[in-house]
Amino acid sequence: MRASIRRTSARLSAAARARADDLERGDVSGWAALGGLATVSTVAMVAKYQELLVNAMARAVDVTFGGPPGV
Repeated sequence: MRASIRRTSARLSAAARARADDLERGDVSGWAALGGLATVSTVAMVAKYQELLVNAMARAVDVTFGGPPGV
């Protein structure tokens, strides 16, 4: 039983040291959640305000280039 406890303790200690040595890894799951949230938010806003965005872009093209391309 003691041998098993020692082996388990040694494995856990080695795993803890490996995690401590890899400080550059960072919070990968946090960044993935942030990217997913940004994507969902962008899609939701575009879906809700699509007409407003299209009109604003058309107006910006008119002001910048004097009309849509090919006219």
